Parts: sequence; C-alpha cells; structure tokens
Amino acid sequence: MTRQSNYDKYPTIQAGDEQDCAKGWAEIGNALLASLPGQGSVVCVECYPGTFVDEIERALRRALEPCIVIRTSELLKTPDAIRSLLSPYLGNDPVLGG
Repeated sequence: MTRQSNYDKYPTIQAGDEQDCAKGWAEIGNALLASLPGQGSVVCVECYPGTFVDEIERALRRALEPCIVIRTSELLKTPDAIRSLLSPYLGNDPVLGG
C-alpha cells in the first residue's frame, strides 16, 4: 500500500514582480534588517521538517548579529525524561494509569 504525503514538500508563494523577492542569504539578511523597527526587535523563523536549519541559522547569525538565538527544539525534554517525570502518576497501565 502506497501512502501519499499530506503536506506540500515544495511550498511556494506567488509574488508580484521579481524585485519583490530576496535572493541569497545576504539579500535576505538585508531585507530583514531593513524591516526591523530597531533595538530590541525579535525575529522568529519557522521551518518545514527537513529544512537545513543549521545553514539558515548560520546565515541569519551573520546577517543579523543577534544577541541571542533560541532553538525551541532544544528546549524540549527527551522522551525518557518525560517518562521519568510521569511514571509516578501513570502506574503500570499505559492507558488508564493507576
């Protein structure tokens, strides 16, 4: 049985003219910097699964020179840590607890 993916692996957005699109990390970084209102601005980047997050982070660090970068994926607890925290409440029955 073959299963077809249910999300767009190659998303695109129709833009107006060619000048509406930034090409390359330097141009993207400059466009982001120009759009920031000033000191203390926050930039959030959400990535599709499978994107090259390390490459994106390196490029944006070079362009924006942020004072802090937070990767939310690094803030999550591991499955083992969650099991350890919840085991006193779940008991032996994985569905009903107890």
